[in-house]
Formats: sequence, structure tokens, C-alpha cells
Amino acid sequence: MYGLHVLCTNHVSRYATDQYDNDPAPTSVTQIELFCDYKPEGSKFTWEDLQNDTNPLDDVKVKIPCKVNIIDDVDGGTRNCMVKQSRYADIKSYTIKFDDKTQTWRGLDRLLLKKDSGDKSHLRSKVVFDTFKKMDLSIWETFRTHFTHLEVQLKVESGNVDIEDMGIYTNIEKGNEDWIETRYKDGSGDL
Repeated sequence: MYGLHVLCTNHVSRYATDQYDNDPAPTSVTQIELFCDYKPEGSKFTWEDLQNDTNPLDDVKVKIPCKVNIIDDVDGGTRNCMVKQSRYADIKSYTIKFDDKTQTWRGLDRLLLKKDSGDKSHLRSKVVFDTFKKMDLSIWETFRTHFTHLEVQLKVESGNVDIEDMGIYTNIEKGNEDWIETRYKDGSGDL
């Protein structure tokens, strides 16, 4: 993820839009509550399957439906979502993608909650992306980042709810076509 930036020449940035101006303060932490059933109805996977899905070479892609509550004074609320996790590292990162295409949080259609096993401070990614943002170069754009605290409330088969404090994550904006369209008026550029 480090060093992945877009360099576009002859493009006009539109970085200063409302959704970016209203981002959480760099030092703030957004509370994320994830509500999942251990074995969601209609799903062939369990929460344990999600946590143990570590083989990046198999064709199985474990996702489970959940609800996510984002505690935020600007754009908070509960949304339906699908959750998947990284398969390459022992320390799990999570993608929380909103079910409804019209649902976003601060303009994002998903949360990419990252933990870097080589960065125990959780600062490396955040500092790198924030530094490029502060440089304010119209030809050099970077991904939005902010800190989140993830708590999972897991309804187990007995009906009880187990609460797991997953700790601090860095949410990193997904670099895709939507990102290019949001950042550049003509919607063109290369990743």
C-alpha cells in the first residue's frame, strides 16, 4: 500500500469538496461497531470461517453479512454491509462494504480497515498519506485516511452476545475509478 499514489499531469484536482473538508480531525478516532451473527442466516460461512480464511491461493472468498454502526457526529448511523478480511497476514484487516450503493460514509462506499503487522504504532500509513495531502499539489493526490476503533458484537449460537474489542485500525480510502472521478474533474487518470 505504501507509495501507491496517482500522478496525473494536465488534470485539475477537485480535492476541496465538502466530503473531504468534513473529514474527521487527523487525531480523532471514529468508533465502528460491527454487529454479526456467528452463523448468519442464509450464509454458508461463520465468523470463525472469516477469521481463519488465510489461504490466498484457494478460490474460496469468505464474506459474511453484518450491520455496521458508525458513531460520527456528521454522517453516523447503522448500515447493512458485507465483511471480508485480508488473507495474507496474521493480523487481520477488514473490508466493510455497504450493501446499498446509495449508502456511503463521508462519500466512501466501503471502509478499508487496515492493520500493518510491521507498524505497531499504526502511524506509518496515516503519516505518509497525510503528508502528501498537506503538500497540496494539484498533480499529486493521495488517499484519505483516518483512525477507527473497531468493536465486534458477535451473536453466538446460544443467543448471547460476545463483544470483541479489535483495537485501532487505519481506514484508507479505496483507490479505484470512483476515487479518480472524485479527485479529477474530467474523471481521467491512471492508478
